[in-house]
Amino acid sequence: IADETSTPDREMLDGALEDVVEKGLSRLNPEFRQAVVLADLEGMAYDEVAVVMNTSVGTVRSRIHRGRKMLRNYLKIHAPELYGRYEDDLS
Repeated sequence: IADETSTPDREMLDGALEDVVEKGLSRLNPEFRQAVVLADLEGMAYDEVAVVMNTSVGTVRSRIHRGRKMLRNYLKIHAPELYGRYEDDLS
């Protein structure tokens, strides 16, 4: 069965976005990167992230907020053509 939602241009954009997001994540402070990855990529709840990171939920919320903001700023500069398409996902 063909996947009609996947087109060559969409796959190219997704790959480009993945590369730039990966580079942006690599530039984050390790605590911010870990919090963002665990919450946004691994789908963990904030309380689960707090346990893994051995910190409070409040600290996790702060790190995720600040990490997302830094990543958003990185994408605005390094991938403005892609950032606009996915801006709602990064809020």
